[in-house]
Amino acid sequence: MGFYRTGQPQALDRAAVTVVVTDLVEDELAFQSRTADPFQVDHDCINRTGHDFIGSCGEVVCIHCARIAWR
Repeated sequence: MGFYRTGQPQALDRAAVTVVVTDLVEDELAFQSRTADPFQVDHDCINRTGHDFIGSCGEVVCIHCARIAWR
């Protein structure tokens, strides 16, 4: 068991670093967009299946826990 004797990896130039960082940032932003909950209404409802919203008096509320999603 040991290490393979290989040469040093090539240093990246500015364009190659830009490509690597851009891809990394794009992947992270795509993940955040898929999993983000901008209105924070995706949790803590007493209903097991999640919130069930209806319109009431100009607001959008959950019929199970009365959480307001929109005013």
